Amino acid sequence: MDSEMLEVLIWAFIAVVMVYTLYSTLGKKQGFRDPDKWASANKRFTAQESFGDDQSVIPEKLEDAESLKLSKSNHAVYEKICRLDPNFSLDRFIKGAEVAFSMILESFALEDKDTLRAIFSPEIYEELEKDIDERQNAGERLQTKVLKIHKMEITKLEFDNERCRITVEIESEQYHLMFNAKGDIIEGSENQTETIRDRLTFEREVRNPDPNWTVVRMEK
Repeated sequence: MDSEMLEVLIWAFIAVVMVYTLYSTLGKKQGFRDPDKWASANKRFTAQESFGDDQSVIPEKLEDAESLKLSKSNHAVYEKICRLDPNFSLDRFIKGAEVAFSMILESFALEDKDTLRAIFSPEIYEELEKDIDERQNAGERLQTKVLKIHKMEITKLEFDNERCRITVEIESEQYHLMFNAKGDIIEGSENQTETIRDRLTFEREVRNPDPNWTVVRMEK
């Protein structure tokens, strides 16, 4: 087996493991989101809705909220979400968000549009696709690696019309290398890493049988 075929098999194995892990944590259905369904992704959200359910919240889930040091307002929203979706757990969500974060950066570097399309809202995906196309047209290649996650913090929970948003602030150690068409490094250094803070906002309709979350906002 030559080295090129071995490299292809290694990358294929890594991709299968990443997709399976994300499938098991953030959701179990992948695929393109209907743009009309997510057209209102940037509308104002509020936590002042009345749910009508009087279902008690499982104590273990409230312990999750305490361990994640949620603010009082975020804690109240979490309780409301749990009343609508008893299977939801912030602990599982934060683990899935960590997997998704690494997958996003590596998929962007590998120009894996299918994976990015499955994770992001159409509006954000279009911008990422433009960046990838520009890189390809210039003959450039990006290499990105998340070396360590220093912090994963839920900073905001929002709810409106049975649609939930969770904003996660991530502090991670990364390295980025940009190569030109000749294979020379034009950005970054093999011996230099960066500590970067990112903020991702995930969205999902709580009662929707599809448990998958969509990234509707991404900020540095």
